[in-house]
Amino acid sequence: MTDGKNAVGLKGFPTPNTAAGIAGYLLFLFEDKEWAQWILGALEPLAYAYNFYESGDLSPDDAAEAFRLIVQQAPYNLKTCANPAGGKILRVAPNGRVQQLSDANTWETPDGDYTIPPVPEREGGTPPDQICLAAKNAAHVLELLYENVTDSFNNDLDETEAATALALGVVSLIGAEFAPITFALVTFFGIVFSVLYGLLEFVGADLWDETFTDTITCILQGCATNDGGVVTFDYTCFNEQLAAQTNVFDLTFEQLRLFGQIQYLLLVIGGADALDQAGATTAITDDDCSFCPADWCYHFDDDHQLGDWIAEAWAGSPDTLPSYSSGVWQSGYFANGGHNGNYVHIRWVFTDTLHLTDAAAFSADVPDNRNIWMNGDGSLFSGTRIWNNGTWEGGSGVDADSVDVIFWRNIDQGVNPFTLEWVQLAGSGDNPFGDDNC
Repeated sequence: MTDGKNAVGLKGFPTPNTAAGIAGYLLFLFEDKEWAQWILGALEPLAYAYNFYESGDLSPDDAAEAFRLIVQQAPYNLKTCANPAGGKILRVAPNGRVQQLSDANTWETPDGDYTIPPVPEREGGTPPDQICLAAKNAAHVLELLYENVTDSFNNDLDETEAATALALGVVSLIGAEFAPITFALVTFFGIVFSVLYGLLEFVGADLWDETFTDTITCILQGCATNDGGVVTFDYTCFNEQLAAQTNVFDLTFEQLRLFGQIQYLLLVIGGADALDQAGATTAITDDDCSFCPADWCYHFDDDHQLGDWIAEAWAGSPDTLPSYSSGVWQSGYFANGGHNGNYVHIRWVFTDTLHLTDAAAFSADVPDNRNIWMNGDGSLFSGTRIWNNGTWEGGSGVDADSVDVIFWRNIDQGVNPFTLEWVQLAGSGDNPFGDDNC
């Protein structure tokens, strides 16, 4: 093998030229759990960018993502015709929610004994405090459940005994309502549990420490939403952040493998539904999450770098570009096929990629036609829109290399030249613009 460019001194896999045409899943047409365990286990290292070196056209990150999807989708395509333990067949869908197989062989929301209980509402404290507590408690439950599996391994329990112990552990930590759900999932995802359990022989069984718990807590905190005290976690965000951590080398190599193990664990305990229930537990009462990277917010105005944004043309050759004076951006003029008007298009290209969680801009004279875009090329409406007329469209967060703020009004809408008074960005990590000032 050739030295991997992402891991000096280590060996790696060559990246392919393309991921096009590669199936996004594996279909197991056999019932041999041991073979499935070895296949999934062997593929897992291909889901990490640090195991690749650049050979073909794909980057190590792109190659790892393609294989991550293959491994991730495999459990959803297993040949399972019946639940050998009886009862409903349940699975964790790609969105993280538990589903049951209906009599018509379609996946649907569980009902009856398998109904997912509502997430209890947290009381007291500020919304950020409640999110911190939910993240800490969810991380605590995951740690105890992983210890449950590793204790079974250290005590030489066989796979069936270990799976039963895990199911009972979920019930004791999350609640009796989850008992039939967990037992059904452990049965359906038996091959996945085989991977989780079998890999302990190679990963090691005593790796989870305080640093790892803090890392998981911070990931959960960044992927949480608080709706009136009901804290839930974005499953896609959580799994993406787990995958991203494999390139964070302040943890040991063995600990990095734990992130993949957690993804397997979530599949057999109930995915996002179990994670939400775990966050509602109350064993941890310390709401201090100051060890997590702080979220930041920066308000661009006349005293804070608003004039440092770069003016861009409307489309081609407008009559006048926007200009900065008197502490605000003055609109320029465009002539576009008979639809003439005024506009402000300003752009900021970041030195490093930023994880943005919110954005906004303001003009007292423009009630609509207000957009913020990211990762464009500087031309009009290029890239991905993340803010539209006062509404954030970036979900739990986006990774941005640049931002374009575009406000405009046609002359026939009765608006004379206008001004743009401020822009505001928020994100996670260190504030790249200075001190928080929102």
